[in-house]
Amino acid sequence: MKAPAMLMMLLLAGTTLSGCLGEDLLPVDDCSTFVAEPRTDDGVLRVLTYDIASLTPEFLDAFSNETGIEVELVRTGDAGAVLEQVLLYGGAPQVDLVLGLDGSYLPIAVARCLISEHGVDLAGVQTSILNASSDLGTHGVPFDHGWVCLNADSGAIESMPTSLWNLTEPEFEGRVALPSPLSSSPGRAFFLATLEGLGDEAWTWWEAMLANGAIVTSGWSEAYEIHYSGGYGVWGEGHIGDAAVTVSYCHSPGVEAYYGGNATTSVPLALPGGVYHQIEYGAVLAGAANATAAEAFLAHLVSPEANAEMPFQNLMYSVLEGADLPEDDGYRHHSLVPSQAASTLGGMDVVALDLALEALALLLEA
Repeated sequence: MKAPAMLMMLLLAGTTLSGCLGEDLLPVDDCSTFVAEPRTDDGVLRVLTYDIASLTPEFLDAFSNETGIEVELVRTGDAGAVLEQVLLYGGAPQVDLVLGLDGSYLPIAVARCLISEHGVDLAGVQTSILNASSDLGTHGVPFDHGWVCLNADSGAIESMPTSLWNLTEPEFEGRVALPSPLSSSPGRAFFLATLEGLGDEAWTWWEAMLANGAIVTSGWSEAYEIHYSGGYGVWGEGHIGDAAVTVSYCHSPGVEAYYGGNATTSVPLALPGGVYHQIEYGAVLAGAANATAAEAFLAHLVSPEANAEMPFQNLMYSVLEGADLPEDDGYRHHSLVPSQAASTLGGMDVVALDLALEALALLLEA
């Protein structure tokens, strides 16, 4: 069955299964009637996050020394696991603050009334970032960003693709690694980019890619570090290198150059319908024991001293006005800032996203 037909059937049936939301996790119509169960305040600010590299001991010590607030990190696998945990809390959180949900994940928690509005001063954040985050209102504090796009190994490709459709051709049979949109943050971002950029033809493209032997992986690490032939994974144990193209960030080649002595064969491809502006957020949970301490942490995260280090500590762009990637060792030279990109939910709401992911899950299982 074609994916558009599957999606139509799901819409007609009112299905909400995708493995992401489920019937009991649909948006709440009126958050004014939602009452969270406050966490007991034990004097410790608890932060739920994936393994964000910028949350170094030095960063945490600087915050604690400045504010007197003790911080405990509760780490989980990735952004998808962070959202899953927030949904499991269901308004009775065991933490105060969540970090690392991007514009494709945070709206789901907001729609469930699980995120409180914040009062953090964002005067130093780029206007373009604030505009791209306007749908979230004051529910999220942007702390880093980047553009998700295809990366290609110039040493393994005779002719660079100029369209997503080129990847459905025989030259790229079995040579494209795509992190699954069902379990990967960059994978979901790329999926949203195709839905917005290709419209109804996006489903035909995904079907054609699967028919052309696209390698669908559980996450970014497997796609980039194991399968991609143009990244640092070539030096790692278990590297396969059977994919000349994968989904990563438009500045990933810059990172490769920065750590590779200004040398890389990887290039970013900002193909129409294949670019997503990913912004990562911090958010105060409804029911936080100490929302004031949580907001102080977020304010520290977007302070000039801390946020300017994002390109080095978290390998992402800073959100500060006037910030850019460093020029050292080709970091900026080998990176690309696309002129057009999808963002947040790519023009959909959370229910439409859930249905689209369910349709994709059926397509991947076919």
